[in-house]
Amino acid sequence: MTTWVDQTYEVSHIYKSKIQQLHQAIRVCDPAHTQQKNKLTSLLCDCLFEFGHFLYKKEQYDLAEKYYEQTCQLDPDYISALNQMGMCLTKKKMYRDARNVFLTMVERAPRADDKAHGYLNIAHTYRLQNNQTQAAHYLSQAKQLAPQDSDVLAEEKALIRWIASMACHKPRTNHSAMPLLKSSERMVRRRVPTESITTHQQLKFFKEHKERPTSVPKHVTNDLSFEP
Repeated sequence: MTTWVDQTYEVSHIYKSKIQQLHQAIRVCDPAHTQQKNKLTSLLCDCLFEFGHFLYKKEQYDLAEKYYEQTCQLDPDYISALNQMGMCLTKKKMYRDARNVFLTMVERAPRADDKAHGYLNIAHTYRLQNNQTQAAHYLSQAKQLAPQDSDVLAEEKALIRWIASMACHKPRTNHSAMPLLKSSERMVRRRVPTESITTHQQLKFFKEHKERPTSVPKHVTNDLSFEP
């Protein structure tokens, strides 16, 4: 009988093998074949990102951050990887570093809603640090760019409730009772969709060598809203 630990090990092994193969393919690729090399590099970015996401969902934030960082080194404009790097740092309570990453995300994101999510993540880190002034400031930036975004509206309601409770001198509620941002639940994806990816599907993807999708519609993944 295959256990959860066995499946985790197998998936990790497959990702690492695939990453190694892609690195080797890029090294031996003829420099004159620019299009082919770019395609291989893009596939490598996706593979690194997906492995990082897999590790993130296993709460291995240090390792996940490493693979997100490698993705950004190959493609500095990989917005999803920047978002995830910031979320790993947030999970590790490295809020200042997380905000720097989210600000980079805002600068590089081509779409207004992606920029809004960057500002929203910054507001979230300030709320975790009980800084209502900065939280409200960055939330207003997010709302200007995406006034109807469900995550922005949810964070706004949470911030209002929190400020009201502070004004009434009520004890702070546990953060876990508030809607907190989670990266694997509200990730801004640019290439390969990850919603509802199961261990079985990950194994099937690599074993059958499925073709990488050429385009992916804008979406929000299954968990990336707010933490209950």
